Amino acid sequence: MTVTDEDGAKSRDSLYVTVSPGEPPTVDVSGSRTPRVGQQTVYSATIDAGSASLDHIVWSLGGTAIATDSLSGAKDVDTITRTFPNTGARTVTATVYDTDGQTDTDSIDLSVRSNGSPPPSSSTAEKYTPTVAGDSLITGTAPFRGTYRLKSIPTTNQIRSVRWFGDGVRLASGRTLTTEWEAGDHSLYAVVSYSDGSHDIARFSDGTTTVVADPKPTIDLPSLDSYGAVSGRTTATDPYGNLQSVRVQLGGKRIGHTKMDATSPGAMQRQRSVSFNTRDFKVGKKYTLSVTAVDFHGQKSTLKRTITPAKMPKIIQSGFVKNDVDSYDERIDPKRYTAHHVTKIDLNGVDPSDVQMRNMNQSPYIQVLSENKIINRNNLIMHAYISADIPNDYNIEREYEIVSNKTGNMEEKLLRKSTLHVHPSPPEIRLSVIRDGGPAIVRPIREWLWMRATRSTRMDQS
Repeated sequence: MTVTDEDGAKSRDSLYVTVSPGEPPTVDVSGSRTPRVGQQTVYSATIDAGSASLDHIVWSLGGTAIATDSLSGAKDVDTITRTFPNTGARTVTATVYDTDGQTDTDSIDLSVRSNGSPPPSSSTAEKYTPTVAGDSLITGTAPFRGTYRLKSIPTTNQIRSVRWFGDGVRLASGRTLTTEWEAGDHSLYAVVSYSDGSHDIARFSDGTTTVVADPKPTIDLPSLDSYGAVSGRTTATDPYGNLQSVRVQLGGKRIGHTKMDATSPGAMQRQRSVSFNTRDFKVGKKYTLSVTAVDFHGQKSTLKRTITPAKMPKIIQSGFVKNDVDSYDERIDPKRYTAHHVTKIDLNGVDPSDVQMRNMNQSPYIQVLSENKIINRNNLIMHAYISADIPNDYNIEREYEIVSNKTGNMEEKLLRKSTLHVHPSPPEIRLSVIRDGGPAIVRPIREWLWMRATRSTRMDQS
């Protein structure tokens, strides 16, 4: 980091960080430890990713690599099938690699036994190639149920047993299978044992044993605001981690979008947020806001909201229409001391109840005599009638807050200032004649009554 002050002097410092790999992957090998000579035996490796995604697995027999398979995602299962020609000790080893180059290894020691009755040279297993037919890709929502059956198999009396294995664990017996999967990648195969003692492994017709349970993406819309602009944030989640795109539309027009490909990091394919913001709309018109998420298997999820967006209100008039007034006195005509303040606001589609007004830094000598509101089409007109006790020039500050009744959030503040001019009340002569209680006598009076008043707000106090 380099810091430069206003004189051009610089200071520099560096921090060196060593980044080490995170958690490595793990692998667990399972299968028969006592296979027989000539018998096909399946060995499974259950793999879990660490900090990085899985890359590939290498199978070895007695220290010699015999197979390499690609892996993907955070969890996988891989299998190999071996037939041992003679007795003896063997070691089957699986080594898994992730994209950071970290590895894990697991082995299983075998003792191959002799077969008391070796299968005939022309066994049933050599005549048939059974395959599994059924749901290798299951999409939608849970439960992820798959149904499977065997194809290309002999008659019932030639089959001794059929055992189904999922993720290296025995699931059921019989020619058909119905089972439920959790979201993710799984392995499925069937071990077919014939009446003549031969065996075979049934896989899908493409030679794989992989079953994919892929939930459709889910969408959340935690943030949506339609004041001033249609804006917010949406999040799409794909538990399988193959999210392809997220699109936000307002009235059919795209206002937000993101797209992933096979090179995007796994975390981005599992969850992705998209922010959007547009002012391209008509005030007071209803729109449909739609969010669509698509995964790499073509599954589509859509979330819709109906909104009526509004632009921010504007003050088109704020001030006194009657300003120069006298100071307040209850004995004079109210028209003399009452000032009239008018605010006219273009609502721009905002609900009038969302507009709140408050007086700021108001003098204690100011009195608000009355207020009222009038709604005229899309305008809010606010009348305020104000007086002041003492002559002066008063700064009147009024703050208008736009508060959403739906969310309670304050969206905007508008402040307007104006000046109230208050003059001293001109003096008024008031003459009170008090009779002492005697009989009333009315006679002409020719004299003039002269009074001299000095300038005062209230004559009866001078």
